[in-house]
Amino acid sequence: MFAKALRATIEEIRNDPVLRIYGFCLAVTHILTFLFWRGGYDLVSLLTAPEPMCWPFWADCFRYRFLSPDGVYWLLRGYLFLSLIAGGLFTRKKWVAAAWWMFLAVNLLKLAVVLQDFQLRLNQHYMAGLACLAFLFVPGKRRFLKILIAFFYFWAGVLKLDPEWLSGAALYRPVWFFTGRWLPVICTYVVVLEIVFVWGLFSRRRWIFWTTLAQLLVFHVFSWPVVGYFYPTLMFCLLTIYPMDFVRPAAGTEPKRFGRLGYAFLGVFSLAQLVPYAMPGDSALTGEGRIFGVHMFDALVQCEAYALLKETAGTERKLNLHRNWAARIHCDPVVYWNRARALCRSEGRGTVFKDFDLILNARRSTETELKPVLAVENFCATDPAYRVWRHNEWIRTD
Repeated sequence: MFAKALRATIEEIRNDPVLRIYGFCLAVTHILTFLFWRGGYDLVSLLTAPEPMCWPFWADCFRYRFLSPDGVYWLLRGYLFLSLIAGGLFTRKKWVAAAWWMFLAVNLLKLAVVLQDFQLRLNQHYMAGLACLAFLFVPGKRRFLKILIAFFYFWAGVLKLDPEWLSGAALYRPVWFFTGRWLPVICTYVVVLEIVFVWGLFSRRRWIFWTTLAQLLVFHVFSWPVVGYFYPTLMFCLLTIYPMDFVRPAAGTEPKRFGRLGYAFLGVFSLAQLVPYAMPGDSALTGEGRIFGVHMFDALVQCEAYALLKETAGTERKLNLHRNWAARIHCDPVVYWNRARALCRSEGRGTVFKDFDLILNARRSTETELKPVLAVENFCATDPAYRVWRHNEWIRTD
């Protein structure tokens, strides 16, 4: 059954020139990832750091760090090489089967890298990864990818139904041309664009379609100074499916309709966006449930984090744990849960300090007072586990 479905998905790509071109565009998203990791991110330091930041579902990732700096360089080169080969193979009909397997290998390699450190969590990887997964396995790819990408925008807009986003307070860098009283206007327009106007991509009226697509392209151009080049250029690649869909397939190769797998994919994706709303408290501060959904900045969070060391000499000392992490995770409890666990493993425990209390106080940028988010006494002895699917009692929501 699986082998038959696999042959069918490869043949669907082989027989549709639009899907072959889109496969090339998806390979370009991996080349963009390489450029970002090589230039915009110090991936070498990140993957060889003595204190990795583990994903909450893989708390012991520090036990599996084997790469040297040279090893990371070779890993990146291999990732780029495979991405280039996969993109090239999609350009020829007879090479599509090899392209499919090479593209699967590229995505598995990227996933293996991203899972190495929580700091590699980015919305770009989330959306591109889901688009690649659908391209590889979901039948009826043309129609399904168009709907999936529209769902990306829709749920990102739902997340932005937040006073901080609508007021413009969530933006951590200025936007071109729009300041002062115009900033809330443009932020509200973005929400309307993502929740309402985006469905114009499915209109049979060409002027509605092209107006909608143009608005999305302009939106991503204006997002460039806020989020950098990686996100908008990646979205340009994903959006190519819409204009290319006007190319009619050859007779006898009409695009398939997606079936149960496609509906299940969209259902699971949509339910994942609702997980944070099922958690108690303000998920912008607690971070709970957000690992499953689109990773947008709906609120700008400020915080202080420290360990209150209980020294062996009988005194107490405050150790600052806050660093200049990426803006979207720098106040996430997962970050300080990781830092605290690393501190428990350090040589100082037992010689310099016996244990410590972990403190994280945070607030939205529009609030005046910090709220307690973490106040874990004797963290090492308590050793709280992070439960991904349920609320963690040691994360405060009052």
